Order: sequence, then C-alpha cells, then structure tokens
Amino acid sequence: MKTRFQTRSIKSVRLGEISTKYEVGKIGNGLQVLPADLKSLVPFGKNFAYDTILLITQMRFTLLMQREEIQRDIALKCGFSISTGSISNLSWMGVAYLEHCHFAQAKKLEKLYRQKCFFIHLDGTNEGGKYCHFVVREGMSRNVLYAAKIVSESEISIVPILQKVKELFGNPEAIISDMSPAIKKAVNAVFKNVPHRLCHFHFLKDTFSKRYRKRHVA
Repeated sequence: MKTRFQTRSIKSVRLGEISTKYEVGKIGNGLQVLPADLKSLVPFGKNFAYDTILLITQMRFTLLMQREEIQRDIALKCGFSISTGSISNLSWMGVAYLEHCHFAQAKKLEKLYRQKCFFIHLDGTNEGGKYCHFVVREGMSRNVLYAAKIVSESEISIVPILQKVKELFGNPEAIISDMSPAIKKAVNAVFKNVPHRLCHFHFLKDTFSKRYRKRHVA
C-alpha cells in the first residue's frame, strides 16, 4: 500500500477552523485509507466536521433559522465563514444522517415501543397540489417512524411506505387513520389482520363539515 501526506482545512464548531496534515494510502481496489481520528471528525472528502453538520441541521430545522442568520451566528461564535449554499447542503446532509441512524436503530426502537403499546397513525397532507407528504407516526411516543413525499394519496403510493414500516418495525397492535379509501385499501393489503380504527378528530371534523354544508344549503 502506497502512502503520502495531504493537508486539509477543517471547520469544526468545537475546534474552530483547523489545518491538519495526515498520512493517506490506497489499498488494492483504489479506496483511500485515512487515519481513524480524521474519519470520526469529518466526512470523507469534506471540509466541514460532523459537529458543524449537526449544529447547522438543528439551527435550520429545529430553531427554524434562515441561512443568513446561521451564517452570521457561526461567524460570530465559531470564528469561521460558511456560504449559504454550504448551509443548505449541510442541513440536508444532516437530515440524511439522521434518517440513516433512525433506520439503523429500527429494531431497538420496536422493542422500546412494545414495552407499552405499539400502534401507528397514518395521515397525508397535500402540499399545494405538487405532492402529498405522507407520515407514519407511533401513537404512544408520537415519534415519526417514516415519512415520504408521494405523488398522490393513492393505494399504489401508500403500500410501499407501509411495507417499509412493516419491514423495519413489524406489525403494530392497531392502526389509526382518517376515512381515506386509499389508506384503507393500503392497510388491508399490508396489515391484513391488524385492527384499523378511525381517528376521532377526523371523524368529528368530517361529520361537522357535512352537517354544516346541509344547513348552509337549506
């Protein structure tokens, strides 16, 4: 294995902006081999450390900060500059890491949920006619198990989502949803023997809407 030295500038919210020189080699298939400490600090080929990715993801999606706000805050508190484009890229990278960690721990989460009662809520929200954001949430913890953008709330779009949930977390004790015929068909296709119940909120909302429309027409 041939080795050589490389220098990389790394931006970390914990360490600041640092320059590191390290030995790198290539194994037979051409894959680069890096020091273990560097691998744990920063993604391969990137200049922003994992702690920077985490902080930006939290600022963007938990604190709901704008990119310019994040840019100013990091420059002030961490002492290095970052472009708004990098903030966008790193925030989505952080979401991808979070998704990977979530699915990697799926079986442990399933055991945790089943200590009490494991049931799921299904619902889809139309985003301005462009797509449907479909969410599967665990009822007791209210954790999101799976979420995906689908073209429409149709059986053919929902079935793969439920199959993935079944693969990762197993069969729930019960399923709760609104009165969508597409969701009902998808649930029957994937969770055939699992009780499927109506959400009280959606039931009352639909009942009130129908009674209101009848009175308004009369």
